[in-house]
Amino acid sequence: MLHGEAPGCPLTMTDRQLLPYLGRVAREARETAGLTREQVAVLVITKRGRPVASTTILRFEHAQTWPQNPDATIAAYSDATGVATCELWERALREWCRLNGN
Repeated sequence: MLHGEAPGCPLTMTDRQLLPYLGRVAREARETAGLTREQVAVLVITKRGRPVASTTILRFEHAQTWPQNPDATIAAYSDATGVATCELWERALREWCRLNGN
């Protein structure tokens, strides 16, 4: 989806990265649910079978770096907050489109 186009919103990641918007949407969902970063972090399991550090969640929310597995990370936010995974991605994408004049 990120390399194609959606109606009314060309999706070229060369224009602006989606990371700041997705991190912000995830943080807002977490805060609205009254959860800490630690509560989300324990739901994101690494390849070694351990939860990620809360600093991984911090860096993602502050758009410093993509998590190693963005899908698993957003799924963890979804599980923790009750907001559907697709809804989190859609909110971020809509915000990206709005702020980039699309």
